[in-house]
Amino acid sequence: MRKEDILKHVQYLQNAGMPEECLADIHHLDRPETYNSSLQYFASGGDVQEDGANEHYARRLQQLVDGHKEGRTDWRTMAQEARAAWPI
Repeated sequence: MRKEDILKHVQYLQNAGMPEECLADIHHLDRPETYNSSLQYFASGGDVQEDGANEHYARRLQQLVDGHKEGRTDWRTMAQEARAAWPI
C-alpha cells in the first residue's frame, strides 16, 4: 500500500467522524496517535515497507474504511477487529 492511500484513508475516517481514540487503538506506537500526526507523517514522506508496521497500520485503516462504507458505525468494534486481523 502506498502512503497516498494511507493519507486518503486517514482523511476519510476523520471526515466520517471516527473518534481519534480508535485511531490510537489501531496504531503500532505506544503513544497516542492523532489524525494530525498521521497526516503530517505520511504527507512528509513517511515510509511504508512491505509487511512492516506501517503496512499493517494501512491495512487496519483500510478495513475501517471498508466497514464504514458497508454501513457500519461501531468504530470501537471495527478497530478491535482490524487490530486482530492485522496484528501489531
